Amino acid sequence: ALNQLGSFLAHSGRDHPRGIALLDDSLSKYRELGDDFAAARLLDDIAFGYSLTDQVKRLSYGRQSLELRRRIGDQIGVAKVLRNLSIAAVWIGRPREARSYLEEALYIARQMRDLNSIGWMVSLQAEDSLLRGHFAESQAQVEEAYQIGQEINAIDLMNNCRIVSSLQYAIIEGDYSRARQVLLEIHPPITEEDMLWWGFTAQALVACGLDEFAEARNAIQSALAMMVKTGVSLAAWPQFMPVVAIVLFQGGQPNFAAECLGYFYYLRGDVVAWGGQWGLLSRLRVDLENTLGQEAYESALERGKTISIEAVLAQFGAP
Repeated sequence: ALNQLGSFLAHSGRDHPRGIALLDDSLSKYRELGDDFAAARLLDDIAFGYSLTDQVKRLSYGRQSLELRRRIGDQIGVAKVLRNLSIAAVWIGRPREARSYLEEALYIARQMRDLNSIGWMVSLQAEDSLLRGHFAESQAQVEEAYQIGQEINAIDLMNNCRIVSSLQYAIIEGDYSRARQVLLEIHPPITEEDMLWWGFTAQALVACGLDEFAEARNAIQSALAMMVKTGVSLAAWPQFMPVVAIVLFQGGQPNFAAECLGYFYYLRGDVVAWGGQWGLLSRLRVDLENTLGQEAYESALERGKTISIEAVLAQFGAP
């Protein structure tokens, strides 16, 4: 009962502190009983509870659950916690670690023929492939994941696929009207309550392609608010900083726009490869260098390596 109530309160965000406290209490009782299977589940429940507030704690509890589940041979549990760990690793900007978790989880899910897990993990792979510039692979993966979503009627999975598809249309094909249409197919629409900060990023990117910079700014503000609330790193979703840079440049802030671009290029190559093939980003680089001059532009790029989410928030009128 403590487990169920704690999960409800913590995972829904209705009363996070009480939910976590109840889960901790449940974990202690299962440990006293020597029930490792239940304790491993509790550790994962606590980890997922921190998905709303603290990604570092999410990883820490998730790793404890993974270690215990491996020890007792709970393969289904291993696959579940690996998926949670992969998302947490992405959200704090560790794509290679996330990729390792995801590959193992997908291997187990395919062995078990767990369609829901397969669909979600393939959709996450589609995101990763897109960032790495593996566009054909990303498109094939999102198609597989979406088909699974249709087969099992998993609305959240299909909506996640729609977000990735919209980014594919925008970045790969430059078809921003089609990308907008795909985002409009999401039901219910993306809202702050959905915790879809990456969905707001997609909205902002597509709006930039349609020269709707006020809409892009609003979407960025929503994404930033959720990123701060959940402890997400600026490195978590590399589409974000180039979009921020475009909006700032269009708003007459070329110096800070170039700093944001510098942060993006300072990230590892395995998550920024897509940028070399995105037309809007290529155009922004030319515009910034022409506006600032080469020396000032390169200096701003260098300063951007250490930019913080607080600095970005300040540029968008946030405290």
